[in-house]
Amino acid sequence: DSLITQNAQVTIEKNAAQDESERLTNALNTCYYVIGSKKELKENKIIESGFLRKTKVMESEYEISYFTKADKRTLTEIPLNSKKAKVLSKHPANSYSIVETGETKTLVINNINKFWELSNFLVVQVN
Repeated sequence: DSLITQNAQVTIEKNAAQDESERLTNALNTCYYVIGSKKELKENKIIESGFLRKTKVMESEYEISYFTKADKRTLTEIPLNSKKAKVLSKHPANSYSIVETGETKTLVINNINKFWELSNFLVVQVN
């Protein structure tokens, strides 16, 4: 009886460890992206700009609810629904491309690991 009880306890602990491992893996692969006009991005405190100043992506204190949450393991394309688009966040230029799909643009992630290595937040300005 004690062996059956011990076996059941070990199984419960193993399942809990697997669940925690899966939760952590999902958390590590969570990314966020936002697509907006310059005005929208400024209103949500994602970028900062001014007269004769370069546009700067804020490092923190932005409105996280404005971002779309995704899984970086499966996110390979993002429709931008705009004729013009520019990536403002720090992502290696050779890890993605912006391609025309009909009359709009789509961001295509060519190298997932390289693309997300600097930041889990993607900011795209559209017009």
